[in-house]
Amino acid sequence: MKTNLLTISALIAAVGITACNNGTSEKISATNANSDQSSAINVTNEVIDEQENIVTQQVNLVPARIGKKYGYIDNEGKWIIEQQFDAAWPFAANGLAKICSKGKYGFIDASGKIIIQPQFNDVEDFASNGLAKVRAGGKYGFIDKRGKMVINPDFDYAEKFSDNGLAKVRLNGKRGFIDKSGRMVVEPRFDNAWDFAANGLARVKTNGKFGFIDTSGQTVINPQFDSAWDFCSNGLARVKSGGKYGFIGKDGTFVISAQFEDAGDFAANGLARIKHNGKWGFIDASGKVVIAPRFDDADDFSDNGLAEIAVNDKCGFIDASGNMVIRPQFDGAEVFAGNGLAVVEMNNKIGIINANGKMVVKPQFDEIKFFKGIIFIKQNEKFGIVGDDGKIIVEPLFDWIKI
Repeated sequence: MKTNLLTISALIAAVGITACNNGTSEKISATNANSDQSSAINVTNEVIDEQENIVTQQVNLVPARIGKKYGYIDNEGKWIIEQQFDAAWPFAANGLAKICSKGKYGFIDASGKIIIQPQFNDVEDFASNGLAKVRAGGKYGFIDKRGKMVINPDFDYAEKFSDNGLAKVRLNGKRGFIDKSGRMVVEPRFDNAWDFAANGLARVKTNGKFGFIDTSGQTVINPQFDSAWDFCSNGLARVKSGGKYGFIGKDGTFVISAQFEDAGDFAANGLARIKHNGKWGFIDASGKVVIAPRFDDADDFSDNGLAEIAVNDKCGFIDASGNMVIRPQFDGAEVFAGNGLAVVEMNNKIGIINANGKMVVKPQFDEIKFFKGIIFIKQNEKFGIVGDDGKIIVEPLFDWIKI
């Protein structure tokens, strides 16, 4: 929420976590793991796409640094891949991680073996179609999982391929889209463009106005809005027109007129936050006010059915009926993550609550980050690891973690 919460990672939104504590309160230090590394790497949900021959796997290792070099640690803070890189990033769905050495970028696997030699000016994680964006000689192209350049670096800029198989590119200041073969499917003619949403439409900007196109590049909704956002699963898209916010259908007509001072997208429970006369409330897809605007601030509903709100500079949580489930008492808070936990701030310290409002980790840390089943804490400019009971698993000793 837009409150005075200390630095908290937004990565909590999509990652569920489990207890990292090993059942004891024993504190351990980060040490090198020279034994069988495969036993410390938890690879789950491995799927092979026979058509693309792409392996999807989750590698639960985290890039960390003590001193100047990066390596990878497990959930006990042990070095699984020793410190050797100038920079490192989390492992992607295909089991490869981006690393930097001597100013060049490449990829390693979960054992630390270099799969694609550091040779590019920049790279991005592989997309679901098995291609990764790279920058070479000031231009952007795409490589396959072997490091072969399959789409020549001819573009002024490019972005990662979306799940619909198209990637946004820029040429001579205009944006368009290419397919996996590098063929220009949507000619570069837009001042800006965004990825295609699940309904097959992409936002585009022309002459300061926003509209929508389909995957062939055909204009479906003429550029006419001051701002626009992707379509939600209920078929509505948030737009701004004439200084007010409303929602349109796929044909571009207003389903909910532009009448609000601000608004958010529709959450999974079918409610969207809106601001009216300086206060926040919630509407349904018909535009009916379900929760009257009475909060100083509000965030979207989480999957657990709770939404963060603020009253008199204190944060709490309500349910979909507007009932106060957790009274406003925190100086700052983040939305509940998929694990059912939320990070909160009290007296300039960070802790964790559960969905009942119980403090499971007392506010005592400077920062908390959730990532791949691990709770990282920051104290005195160092990062460590705690269990979901707040007990220290690894004392704060890492200079940085990159998640």
